[in-house]
Amino acid sequence: MRNFKFANTPIEIIYDDAAKFNFKNEAIFFMFNPFKQKTLGRVLINIKKSLKNNPRRINIIYYNPIFG
Repeated sequence: MRNFKFANTPIEIIYDDAAKFNFKNEAIFFMFNPFKQKTLGRVLINIKKSLKNNPRRINIIYYNPIFG
């Protein structure tokens, strides 16, 4: 993470079910082609739901995309 522009920002890596995780304050989502299309859709719906509950600016980094 040292190479990114937010190198001095606290970073938490969460290992959980992204389709069911209760996102609250997360602002950066880094995904390296992580899911099949159906699961990716559920994850994006989950992120969108979190934005309704807690409006904020987010960044989604989707590296090596297959579905978009």
